[in-house]
Amino acid sequence: QEPRLSILSIDEPRGGGYFIWVRFPPTVNADEFLTYSIENYGVRFMAGTKTNPFPNDEDDIGTAIKSCARICFADLNREDLRKGTETFVEAFQSYITTIE
Repeated sequence: QEPRLSILSIDEPRGGGYFIWVRFPPTVNADEFLTYSIENYGVRFMAGTKTNPFPNDEDDIGTAIKSCARICFADLNREDLRKGTETFVEAFQSYITTIE
C-alpha cells in the first residue's frame, strides 16, 4: 500500500496567512524529512515540532506532531501552488523510500 499524506486542517486567514496541516505516516519524522526535502528538492515547510508551544516528547501530542507539517500558501499564485504541491509530493515519495 502506498504511503498517504493526510490533510489535518486548513486554517482560515489570520493576520495574512493560510496554512495546511499535513500528517505523514507515523514512521516519518518531519524534521528529518524537512532536511531531506530542502537538500534534494528545495522544498521548505514548517516541521510540526517547531509549532508546538509545549514540547513534550512523552505526551500524545508531542509524539504525533513529530509526523506533521504546517504548510503556508499565502501569497502564492495558482501556478506556484501547483508546482510547489507537485514538488512536495515528489519529495515525500522519494523520502519514504529511504526510510522503508
